[in-house]
Amino acid sequence: MPSHFAARAYEPEMNNAFDQAWRDFRPRPQNEELARSILATAIIEAMEAGDREPVDLARKATLALRAAIKTRNCRALRRVTRAPTK
Repeated sequence: MPSHFAARAYEPEMNNAFDQAWRDFRPRPQNEELARSILATAIIEAMEAGDREPVDLARKATLALRAAIKTRNCRALRRVTRAPTK
């Protein structure tokens, strides 16, 4: 873990962005713990890339979570709609 992360160099931007993203995300995912982890990871990655604006961080985190949910749903749909193999 980077020393600046351990030293809480990302606060308060990270906390503000996370709180905003989680507050605004609807509908709530079934696995809230995983969803919150995806949001946090996306925020950290954006901050590592140099973004510090909480609104931008929240938007990027929300987009990452929506993409993760979409990918999961597409995989589940493919499993359900696959023709049986003989």
